[in-house]
Amino acid sequence: MKPFKSLLKSERKRLKLSGKELSERARVPNTLISALEHGKRHIGELTARKLGKALKLKGAEQEKFVLSAMDESH
Repeated sequence: MKPFKSLLKSERKRLKLSGKELSERARVPNTLISALEHGKRHIGELTARKLGKALKLKGAEQEKFVLSAMDESH
């Protein structure tokens, strides 16, 4: 499984979003997006789901995204 920081960044770039645009869509601080993409922070399930929704992930893609985030939080 791809590291969460790489997965987050690739999904954000797929939608051609800046970190600021993603943070606004997910209603999280822009600094969090940057810290996550640099592997400096970990998040819980709720925030991972908010980010997944903002990235328009559904079904299995959403679950894979959330599980990736949760794997790194332990």
